Amino acid sequence: MPRRKAITLEDYHSEVQIRQDGLLNIYPDNSTMLPDFYRFLDRHYEDPENLSWNPPFLECICQDQEHSFCLLREEGEKKGGIPLSPILATAISVAIGRDPSIPDDLFQMKSLTVDRLGLYSTPYLRFVLWKGKYFLTDLRVLYGLGSKFYYSPGDWTAVGRMKKLKVLKIENLAINDFSFLTNLTNLQKLNLSGTNFSQDELLVGLKNLRQLDLPNTGFSDCSVLLHLPKLKRVNLAHCNLQNEDVLQQLTADIQK
Repeated sequence: MPRRKAITLEDYHSEVQIRQDGLLNIYPDNSTMLPDFYRFLDRHYEDPENLSWNPPFLECICQDQEHSFCLLREEGEKKGGIPLSPILATAISVAIGRDPSIPDDLFQMKSLTVDRLGLYSTPYLRFVLWKGKYFLTDLRVLYGLGSKFYYSPGDWTAVGRMKKLKVLKIENLAINDFSFLTNLTNLQKLNLSGTNFSQDELLVGLKNLRQLDLPNTGFSDCSVLLHLPKLKRVNLAHCNLQNEDVLQQLTADIQK
């Protein structure tokens, strides 16, 4: 079999058709194929080095879009905009029924669910992850956030602006920094199942927490739970726990 010619950044547009509606035509038009396509691209679903569907032009597309993200970030920072992880922006759109347009959209939110598996079934799916890089499936949304927000992959600080949140659910995602939790003092239910959460001390200020779900996370220090006087239920299954003896002092229902 002859060796396949490498596709360069300059000529990938000729390899990947762009439809008139602005969508990249890189997947079969048959919608029943889309879930499989997304799973192949999502680094959180399988080992990205063992993808069974890995066309060479995806690397070129990601390089081009990564450059676009950098330009948007620079422009957004100059304007004093609010950075949003693409996945977070998608979840906000699902929660409020539209893209956020003003900072108050975040402040007024009382519930937020971010679940990578659930996002596959929504009409708001615009991004996937491939080899650790964000990948646009819809070219129209790159500049669609308006002047108050801008896309910044990996940035979750905007959650800290949602000071009225009572319910926060983030599942099965890798997030580098959970410091936004310190601003969410009204939280009553927090679910970080399957994330890489390990910053136990961030929970100390969440005095209104009634339900805490941390299974399959990096949580370890049980002593921080003593600072949560309203806690009624806590799930610590599959966590490598330390200071377990303090759990006897809690009145909460504990699963581990």
